[in-house]
This record gives sequence, C-alpha cells and structure tokens, in this order.
Amino acid sequence: MNVQYLSDDKGHITAVQVAIEDWERLRLVHPDINDIDSELSLWQTQLLDQRLKVIEEHPELVRPISELIDVLNRDAD
Repeated sequence: MNVQYLSDDKGHITAVQVAIEDWERLRLVHPDINDIDSELSLWQTQLLDQRLKVIEEHPELVRPISELIDVLNRDAD
C-alpha cells in the first residue's frame, strides 16, 4: 500500500493519503470504515462503562501490555 503523509509548516503530520485502489480494498475488509466517527451504540457504551467500573474497583487486575506481548511471543516459539 502506497501511503503519503501530509504535514503542516512545522512538520507535524496532519493527514494520510492512500490511493483509491487501496481505499477500496480497505473498505472490502472493513465495510463500516466510513462510520468510524459515528456514535457508539447503547450496548457498546454500556459494555465499556461496565469494564471501566471493574478496572476502577479492581486496579490490580490491570496488567501492562508488554506482559501480553511477552506471553504471545513465548507461545509462538
């Protein structure tokens, strides 16, 4: 996939541009990509709220992502 980055006068990347053919392939794999900025549904919001409440009540359950990556790498060997 050919990706072009657009930046402002300070060099900060402000946009990404892909060829239309690549965009169409992305849309085939992710048909709802156009709705990426839409509001979450009620069930999604409720599920996130429940999970955040568990994390708030039991912070000891939260583990660094590096531990997961280590386990996945170890299992792949």
